[in-house]
Amino acid sequence: MNLSGVEFTECQTEHGLLIAFGEFARHTGLISGMMQVRIPQKVQRQVGAVPPQTKLIELSAGLLAGMEYLQDLSLGHHPLAKDQAVAEAWAQARFVHYSNVSRTLEACDAITVQDLRTVIARFNQPFIAEAIHDELRAGREIIFDLDLTGQPVSSTSQTYPDVAFGWMNNQIRLGYQLARVCVQTERYGRIWLDGFHHPGDTVSMNCVKELIWAAEQQADVRPRRRPELVTQRIEKLQSRIRRLEGLCARQETTLTALKTKVGERLGRYYQLAQASKKRMPPAQTERISSRISTVCAQLDKLHSQLAHRQAVLSRQRERLQKILAEQKRLQAWRAQLEADNRLNPNAPVCVCRNDAGFCSGENLTWQIEMGYQVETKSPSGKITVALQQRCTSQTPWTRVGQNAEMIDWADYRMKECPYPLRVGLERFALGQQLKHSVLIMYRDTPQRPSLPQWFKHYNSRQIIEAGNKQMKTVHHVQHLMSHAKYGIQIQVLLTGLACNQTQFIQPWLHSASEKLTPQIQADLGSPKTMVRIMANSTASVQRTAKSTVLVFAQASSMPDFKLCMHGLPLHQLNLGLFQPLQNVGAKP
Repeated sequence: MNLSGVEFTECQTEHGLLIAFGEFARHTGLISGMMQVRIPQKVQRQVGAVPPQTKLIELSAGLLAGMEYLQDLSLGHHPLAKDQAVAEAWAQARFVHYSNVSRTLEACDAITVQDLRTVIARFNQPFIAEAIHDELRAGREIIFDLDLTGQPVSSTSQTYPDVAFGWMNNQIRLGYQLARVCVQTERYGRIWLDGFHHPGDTVSMNCVKELIWAAEQQADVRPRRRPELVTQRIEKLQSRIRRLEGLCARQETTLTALKTKVGERLGRYYQLAQASKKRMPPAQTERISSRISTVCAQLDKLHSQLAHRQAVLSRQRERLQKILAEQKRLQAWRAQLEADNRLNPNAPVCVCRNDAGFCSGENLTWQIEMGYQVETKSPSGKITVALQQRCTSQTPWTRVGQNAEMIDWADYRMKECPYPLRVGLERFALGQQLKHSVLIMYRDTPQRPSLPQWFKHYNSRQIIEAGNKQMKTVHHVQHLMSHAKYGIQIQVLLTGLACNQTQFIQPWLHSASEKLTPQIQADLGSPKTMVRIMANSTASVQRTAKSTVLVFAQASSMPDFKLCMHGLPLHQLNLGLFQPLQNVGAKP
């Protein structure tokens, strides 16, 4: 129909908010980026055929609609594959049967995954930069949260590639592990920065470095490195090197003396042996035989001493070579940290929070030298017992929660970590029983947080636990929608993307709302409501050449609620004041 010379179309959809998600993805360049992803699948030429990339876009839309299984695309209560209004909002001619999506996921390869990862990073970048800039401008710390969550499959399954048994959901299960990192911001809340898909036997402590490197790359900020701490370790190694070099020199001197003695004894032995060949009285022959036996015994003893000293020298030389190699590694590591600092003059304060699974002496050392303020939890019951033994009936406990108390110690030394740590012993009253655990912190900021502040701040990492719950209960990442290796990885990537989309789109939806009541505002701030209810509600889609208006049906949970979408709001340009110099203006 035509209104005042303006072309106007209207259609119905059973997935109201997916229209808005599609418009958002189209305006931000996400759709055009996904259409460039390389997929090694033959493009059908017949009429009505769609390119393979359309099927990835359909999967992405399905995840935003909260589909539980891939077949829900075609066999669900309101099949997304048959909703033409949604396909058009996502700039596609049409969506296809779920079996076609499944075949495309099977055809994907490592290049497809890498291309998709790049597209998602490019989509995330302006939102992350805007949120990080707000945090830095307000003087807040940048907080990275790390976590590892399980993705179990049936224990009898034999069709999933690279699965392994591991610890998932408090039990041993067959499946995969998802290592993920997020940043908490005031503007968008939790933002997923990156993630990695691993076999089920992967443990958290092996994922720290890849997650932090990925976080720095995506957030485009990093703290000031601490090469001076590495210098302290090198100086300690130098004293050990001098000591071992002295021991080796003494051993070599001893060995030289022993070899001289062996040579003298051998000379004496040959003299006696020559003398024994001459004719002589029996008594003299007996004396020479006795002397030969004595010299042989002396030689045996000297050879034994020589072998022992040689073994000691070999061990000392081996230890010396290991320490020299460690010194060389630390010198290269220090040079890298110093180079990082030269290119990062306005480094912000960054905090790394992780649970007990990520905590080891080696990981703590690495994070501290990388410049992070570290907050974690002890994985060892031995530390908990040792700290409990320090407590007496006179120990002053500080209440930090409704049923929690803490006491702390500074300058605590942990095995394999050369730096002093602050440890806090927690005790929780659970009925008539007390449960204990240990928090670990490293901070060199001027302000030392109080015990209640420490307790509250560390437990705020529940934000990433809530994110894992959203991925599992809202977007159903635990229900694998492909049996192909790269298909599974694509599902994980698109699930993380869906979680970010529900955060990034909220300001735009608020500005597009005609009447923003408190209830609507609460609904638009809840990813669960947006996906489960609003993305599955009946609505009318009214389009003109310049705008799209979405009107939810009277029978929906938001009767007559209207969204007027006229393009995207502008982003504040990132000035790069806190970015490393080589990353300013660079694409992730």
